[in-house]
Amino acid sequence: MFSRLLTVSALFALLAGTALQQAPAPVASQPILEFARVTAATPLPNGLELRDGTLLLRITALRNDVIRIRGSRTGVLPEDASWAVLPQARQASVAVTQQSDARTAAFKTSALRVALTVPPAC
Repeated sequence: MFSRLLTVSALFALLAGTALQQAPAPVASQPILEFARVTAATPLPNGLELRDGTLLLRITALRNDVIRIRGSRTGVLPEDASWAVLPQARQASVAVTQQSDARTAAFKTSALRVALTVPPAC
């Protein structure tokens, strides 16, 4: 049940930011970046933040059943703006229970659990 909720919520969160944006002009494709290791894992009152050098991934709970995933290649998140999502929804948050350990960065709300396997340090 939690997996299905997380999958649906994560998909919605990823798509919501791009739903009404105009398609950008074609550009040379950028390589997909992935965490080779986690240099910092920071618990937040409403989620967690992971870093690998300048790569940044922030996952926050907007409601008990909705998460938001934001990322950056530069270590700084872009402006928090959207034409598709009202400011009240973007700025909402709920407190989470941290469940991280040495191998997993995780938190839970009353409706879902977010867990990411942390690659071992090289």
